[in-house]
Amino acid sequence: MYAVQNGIKYVLEGNAGTAFEIKNAMLISYNGTASNIVLPAEIVSVGVDAFKGNALITSVEIPYSVSKIH
Repeated sequence: MYAVQNGIKYVLEGNAGTAFEIKNAMLISYNGTASNIVLPAEIVSVGVDAFKGNALITSVEIPYSVSKIH
């Protein structure tokens, strides 16, 4: 499930609320509570500080569609 506001797509993560903030196929930030993250296949790049401040993350699965990590 997702919502779009001001050109930013918010992908929802179960009952945890907003998880991924995506703009122009770039992951802007991850705000979820999962420790093992699987990035959506629609992402082609990961923005600077996309995971900043999230100490819960232990692993991130990056799809083949990602060609750039800032």
